[in-house]
Amino acid sequence: MQHHPGDIVFEQRVSIPEAEVLCCRYEGERFNVKFDLDYGMFVERVGMLSAEDVAKIVGWLTKEAA
Repeated sequence: MQHHPGDIVFEQRVSIPEAEVLCCRYEGERFNVKFDLDYGMFVERVGMLSAEDVAKIVGWLTKEAA
């Protein structure tokens, strides 16, 4: 898989009873995007992403969804 620095890389999709989860990387650090019917979408840090990085990711996701 090719990607450029700064891109979000989608590694896999996982289904758990309460949500659909996209396992991703941004600048080499892991994070998950969870889609829950009761609570909506949220980004969960797994790696060492900064709050600013998470805000960029959320902004990109909400922009694409609009």
